Amino acid sequence: MEQFLDHLADTIAEQFHYTEEQHAVVRYGLVALLQTTVIFLLLVLLGLCFGFFPQALAVFFSVVLLRKQEGGAHASSLTGCLILTGIVLTTLAVLSRYIFPLAGSWAALVLTVVLGTACVLISWKLVPVESPNKPLRDPKKIARLRRNTFVLLAIYLLLAALALPEGILPFSSLSITFSILSGTVWQTFTLTKPGRRLVNAMEAPFRRLN
Repeated sequence: MEQFLDHLADTIAEQFHYTEEQHAVVRYGLVALLQTTVIFLLLVLLGLCFGFFPQALAVFFSVVLLRKQEGGAHASSLTGCLILTGIVLTTLAVLSRYIFPLAGSWAALVLTVVLGTACVLISWKLVPVESPNKPLRDPKKIARLRRNTFVLLAIYLLLAALALPEGILPFSSLSITFSILSGTVWQTFTLTKPGRRLVNAMEAPFRRLN
């Protein structure tokens, strides 16, 4: 699959006479598109089969939309990224559906405030995180990514809080609150050095599959 993406990126770069840097950005975009599509389809399928479809969607969009603005830790291979992301997001969705809600509404409210505040502070300090294949040099773009990050965080935390009482939103439930919160916390954690080390360690068993 990586060879196919390399060939496709080469073809696009040649057709439009791109520089090496532009070629790297094109390849990065193709990989990101493939990863997003595969993970989305996997979560939809598993969610429909095993009863955590709304939670899977909430975790998926909490992570993916925020990651597009923030950046974060990257696996070293496409295979490792697909497997690792699939495992992590599925696990978060399952826990949000069946385990986390056992903590109750008050715990969910406290965690939303505490972890939400932590996510905002970490993002304020670190966002945006550069990718080796997608360097950030434009101050206007950096400012836009930061602005979009905090808008998304505000929306996520507001939705997580509004989902706590039954009846306010069509999808009100503790499990949705925890889905949004866990996805947001995981994505923010991948911005940090411990997060990058954890991703690297979790990916290690899958590197031999390349």
